[in-house]
Parts: sequence; structure tokens; C-alpha cells
Amino acid sequence: MDIITKEKKALDVESGDAGYLDLIANIEENANTMTAHINDMTIEMRTMTDGFNKSSKAIEETGGASKAAFVRKEARKVAGYIESFSSRLKEHNKQYINLWNQVEKDSLELFENTFAHKEDSKQHIIGFVKSMKSMQLAIYQSSPSVEGVKKASLGNMGLERTLNQAIRFLDDDLKSYLDIMETIVSSIDRIIAKSKFLIGEIDFSDVSLPKEQSNEVENVNGE
Repeated sequence: MDIITKEKKALDVESGDAGYLDLIANIEENANTMTAHINDMTIEMRTMTDGFNKSSKAIEETGGASKAAFVRKEARKVAGYIESFSSRLKEHNKQYINLWNQVEKDSLELFENTFAHKEDSKQHIIGFVKSMKSMQLAIYQSSPSVEGVKKASLGNMGLERTLNQAIRFLDDDLKSYLDIMETIVSSIDRIIAKSKFLIGEIDFSDVSLPKEQSNEVENVNGE
């Protein structure tokens, strides 16, 4: 009987309202997981564009239509690179939605927690909000690169049937990614607005793009 009671109490604690530390830990874990997905996606996009550029260069060096069979072979290689990336991007997009929904929920709940209103918690909350701003900046910085890949891929429509299909799927998946990131940017604006009632205005002048993400954006741009 005592064991059953203890197990029930443990279950009640587990399923009850999350405490201040629970919320902080959950937000950090989900945000870190999301950042890892973004970094992985960026590296995978770089692999795709490298393969794309390699095949494009090979096609240019053939002299055009006189090597149609070779050009088709290279176009199908490009389609393979695109299909591989697009498949991974679909999974990343699912994770972005799930992870961010939880981050937003926990963030807004955090501001309602009693401990968040204590003076000792103020600096910690400021740090958290700044990390959200940093993520928002990272999205602003990376989105043009994704737009560039989207535009470049569409420029090859009509070259080869397999490639056409791969480009259509990629275009849809990249659009989904950009839509998700736009939603997250708006969500971060809501989190920042909510934080003002708790800690007032925050100076974001020292907030910058995370170093890891900055490097990856440069790599995708080929700089």
C-alpha cells in the first residue's frame, strides 16, 4: 500500500504543473535541440549545393547539347542530391514545429511563475530573453540563404524530368521551412513583449548571431 501511494505521488508530481526550474530546463533543452536541427540542416544544404555546383560545372564543360546523355546523367545526380536533402528537411520541419510549440508554451508559462517575479531571477530571465532574440537574429540572417537556394533550384526547372520532380518537392519543403521560421520570429516577438511586464525593457545592443550559426551561414553562401 505504501509503495502504491509513493508511486501515485510521484506520478502526480510528474503530471502536475511544471516548476520554475522545470520550465527553464525544458526551454533550454528544446531550444538546444532545435538549434542542433538547424545546424544539421545547414550542413546538409551545403552538401546539396556542393553537389549541385559540381554537376553544373561538369555540364558547362561538355559544351552543351552535343553531350545530351552526359548532361542528363549529371542532372539526375543533382536530383539525387536534392531528394536526399528534401527528405531530411521534411523531418527537420516536423521537429521545428513540435519543439517550438513547447518552447513558446513553457516560455509564456515561465513568466507567470511566482519565482520568475523574484528579484533574484531577473538576470536569469533577461539572459533567457536575450537568447530568444539571438535565435531570432539567426533566423533573419539565414533565411536569405534559404531563399537563394530556393530561387537557384527553380532556375533549373525544365532541364530533366527526374530533376523537375525533385525541384518541386524541394520548393515545397523550403517554403514550409521559411513559413515555420516566420512563425517562430513572430512568436519570439510575443515572448519579448510578454517579458516587458515582468522585467521591463531589455537592451539588446549586445545580442549577436550565435558564432556556430554565423559560420554555417557563410559556408552556405560560399564565402
